[in-house]
Amino acid sequence: MAVHGRYGKPCPACGAPIARIAYADNETNYCAHCR
Repeated sequence: MAVHGRYGKPCPACGAPIARIAYADNETNYCAHCR
């Protein structure tokens, strides 16, 4: 939950940009480096 709503901002753990997956009306934000 540390990256919820932080799309495009730096990851609090590693600093990599937060990515987003969108499908229909749902979206998930995640760090591609940490995940």
